[in-house]
Amino acid sequence: MNNREMVRRSLAAVWHPCTQMKSHESVPMLAVAGAKGPWLYDFEGNRYLDGVSSWWVNLFGHGNPQINAALRAQLDELPHVMLAGATHAPAVELAERLAKVAPGDLGHAFFASDGASATEIALKMAFHYWANRGQPRKNRFVHLEGGYHGETVGALGVTDVPLFRKAYAPLLREGLPVPFPSRPPLRSSIFSRNATRRSPRSSSSRWSRARAACACITPITCGARASCARATRCCSSPTRS
Repeated sequence: MNNREMVRRSLAAVWHPCTQMKSHESVPMLAVAGAKGPWLYDFEGNRYLDGVSSWWVNLFGHGNPQINAALRAQLDELPHVMLAGATHAPAVELAERLAKVAPGDLGHAFFASDGASATEIALKMAFHYWANRGQPRKNRFVHLEGGYHGETVGALGVTDVPLFRKAYAPLLREGLPVPFPSRPPLRSSIFSRNATRRSPRSSSSRWSRARAACACITPITCGARASCARATRCCSSPTRS
């Protein structure tokens, strides 16, 4: 297998995410055969520095020996079992460890498969919490201008990056954007604010505390993407009535 053949097969069979497929008619796609630490290797032995950490490996790099060993050990013991009506040691032990390091009284941990799913779950939990307390009108979500929380429909509703949001605007539930604190105005076009959006302060009813269910916060911890350095995770907590 060589680079050219792998790219040809990929363009014929794979729909690549966050990619304008037509651009690869003139811009070569990188064919990756292996990865180790910060390096990617193609099918012809060339090495490339993974400057964007493939989005999700910026903390430990590719092929971390300790992580690989833990994955192999878990596969040999218990590859998978659902948590609906069942439980297992790794889930319980991780939830207990998270409770010890998390601020306040965490109580329980709900596990998700990825960041966007975690955002969706957090939004639903926040709404359900207030609905159970007899306040179903608390169904709007506060989020920071320029924030990124994922590209599923609910997560896009609290994402303020036009590049990802604009095409799907008719599907999205409008949130309550607030200015990012202690930061100069965002300059990059990818983060440019939507000039047609009303300021949330222009409507007292939208800004009423009676409508806000939670606030989504993006920790500035991981430069996962070159263009979306603030894109990591969503944290959600109910607002007090």
